[in-house]
Amino acid sequence: MNDKKVQSRRPAIERGLPTGKGYRSLLCVLGILFTLIALMEVKARYDNYPVNYPFSPNAWVHQWYRLDDLPKDQTLFLGASRVRHGLIIDHWHEQTGNRPVSLAWPGAKSLPVLKELAQRESFRGTVICGIAPLIVFAADGPPWLEWMDQNIRQAKMKRLSLSYHLSQAGHHFIRPRVKMANSAAYSPISNMYFNFPVENRKGLIPPLMFRFIGTTDAELQDKYLESFEHDIETKRLVVEQLKIFNQRQLFYGVADVDDVVRQYKQFVDIIEGRGGNVIFVRFPSDGWIGDFEDQYYPREDCYDRLIQETGCFGVHYKDYPVLRDMKCVEESHLSVGDGIVFTRELIEILQKAGEIE
Repeated sequence: MNDKKVQSRRPAIERGLPTGKGYRSLLCVLGILFTLIALMEVKARYDNYPVNYPFSPNAWVHQWYRLDDLPKDQTLFLGASRVRHGLIIDHWHEQTGNRPVSLAWPGAKSLPVLKELAQRESFRGTVICGIAPLIVFAADGPPWLEWMDQNIRQAKMKRLSLSYHLSQAGHHFIRPRVKMANSAAYSPISNMYFNFPVENRKGLIPPLMFRFIGTTDAELQDKYLESFEHDIETKRLVVEQLKIFNQRQLFYGVADVDDVVRQYKQFVDIIEGRGGNVIFVRFPSDGWIGDFEDQYYPREDCYDRLIQETGCFGVHYKDYPVLRDMKCVEESHLSVGDGIVFTRELIEILQKAGEIE
């Protein structure tokens, strides 16, 4: 009884409807938001950054799904980031009349993709397979060596995914039209991390974060910004970061070369047995990274063995004067200009050898 009296004395809580002031506050917030967006878009257009697509498995999956509607003799690019910088799709198309599809992915091994192509019974095309020794012959362990496996798993799951198809449609519609959609250039986390650096503690493994120094287009073509190619200090910092990544691999050691070569031969035999063609290309590296590869992944034990035992045609940059004299932007990847030259020279080499038309 007493409880009922206490409850009856409590004032009722009533929530009124929004007044004109509430609507004005909402409009003010929306106005500020749209003003900030407009200012960011103006800055983005002033900076004139090229269109940039995000580093996401969906981007690779989109390329893989394209094979469903392309000819069985399609030309493909496989490998890691050196392929995406060193083979220029537009120039390959211009010189050969054939527009290749890039399935290359930064830091990732090409072997899982070669396996999928071997299992794709309809495929009878040409595979240009880039060989970066510090990736191809590295023992599993570092997270980036598993990225391609993740891409392939995603490709097997997303054919009927509405969210995937909507997100891809959104990316391909918005990014070419809205400059501020460049999430690499305008990432607050990345900008804070690199513009206001805090010295790492001794023995700390730095996070996998990358500076905005280049762009990726819808076909997985990577290009360094011209400003980066001439920025000596930033290039030095990027080289130091690449050194850390490569040194982390030493903890896991070198892969079993016998096993790596055996797997490549297995999948090459299947693809070429039904009319396809696999070509291996060793892209340039120099400086500390080039010395690192020569020391831990010597040519005669790795690349030469791969060519000899698979029977594939191979192009090693050191065997051709024009390619041998090329210098990488940051010891590992070619500039836009050198990528065009490398593409042109490679096509001429392959045409003379009768490997492509």
